[in-house]
Amino acid sequence: MQAYLLICLSLIGFVLNLAASNDLLELTCLKQQQCNQFEHSGIKADCIEDRCHCINENRERVQCKPPERKLGNIIGSPCPCKMDFAECDHKQDICYCAAGYMPSLDKRRCIKKKALLGDRCELDSQCQRGDYNAICHKDYETCMCMDLFVNDTGKCVSIVGPKFVCHNDTHCIKNYRENVRCYENTQNCVCAEGFIASTDNTRCQEISEYLEKCTGHSQCIASMGLGGRCVDNTCQCDEKYFVEEMKSPETGIKRTVCSPIVERGQYCRYSEDCYQRQLHNESQQTMDCIYGECSCKLGFFVLNEGECMPGAATAMKVSSIGFIIMMIFLATKFI
Repeated sequence: MQAYLLICLSLIGFVLNLAASNDLLELTCLKQQQCNQFEHSGIKADCIEDRCHCINENRERVQCKPPERKLGNIIGSPCPCKMDFAECDHKQDICYCAAGYMPSLDKRRCIKKKALLGDRCELDSQCQRGDYNAICHKDYETCMCMDLFVNDTGKCVSIVGPKFVCHNDTHCIKNYRENVRCYENTQNCVCAEGFIASTDNTRCQEISEYLEKCTGHSQCIASMGLGGRCVDNTCQCDEKYFVEEMKSPETGIKRTVCSPIVERGQYCRYSEDCYQRQLHNESQQTMDCIYGECSCKLGFFVLNEGECMPGAATAMKVSSIGFIIMMIFLATKFI
C-alpha cells in the first residue's frame, strides 16, 4: 500500500508541476507593449487578462524572461551600435542593419544587399542581385562573372565555344551561326542581347520566359532569376520559389520572375520582411518578425523544425495529463 501511495504522490507532484508550467503568472500588464520586453528568439508574449504570458514556437507555455544581454559588436546585440551601416531600433533597443544592408554570416558587419560587378562582396547572393550570372570570388572577395560568362560593360554575357579564339564577328558567325558576336577584349565569341549559350556550348539560343519552351536551366534563369528551372522542356520555378509579376526597376516593364519563399529564421527588420507573398490572404500568414528573425506567429507551431503550422501543439500534453489523472484514480483503488 505504501508503494501505491508513493506512486500517487509522485504522479500528483508531476501533474501539479506540469499544470504550473502551463499557467505561469509572469507580470501584471495593462497593454500589450508592457509584454513586448519578453519577446526574443522565437518567444511570443501577450497580455492576456492583465498578465503577460509567453509561449515558444511550439505554442508551449514558457516562463517569461527578458532577453539575455549579448556582449560583443554583433547585429542583434543591444544598442549602442558601433558597426558601420548599423542603426539602433530604440523601441527594441537592438542593433539592425540600415536600409540596403544585411548582416554578414557572422553578424559582425552590415554588408550591401546588392553588389555590382567589381564591388566588394562576401556572399554570392549580393552579386546575384545585380546579375544572375555573377558570383562572389572567394579569393578576391569581389563580384565577378561565373565560368563561361564574361564582363561586358558591367553585364555578364554568355560565352559560346570557350576554346575558340575570334578576332571579329565574322569568325563567330562562321562557326556558331546567328545571334553571336566577337568580344575582342577576351577574344571570345559571346551571345547577342536576349540570347544565351546552349548546354553543349555550340550555339546561342533565345532566352525563355515563364512557361515557354526550353532545353536547359540557363534559358529560364536568364529571364526569371535564380529560381528558374527547365522542367519537362518548360520554364518553371523551383520548389523554394514562387511565380510573381514584378516591374523592372530599369525599364519599368512587368515581367514574370521566381521570387524566393521567406523561410523561418530568415533575417528581418520588420514584420513585412516575413510576409509570404505567395499566400493570397492575411489569414494564411504564419510568421512575424521577432527580434531580427522570422518566427512563427501566435496560433502556429514549428513542425519538425520546418515550417509554421496552425493548430494546437499542446494536444498531446493535455491527453498526457488525462492519462496521469486516470492512473492516479486507478491507483487509489488499491490503497
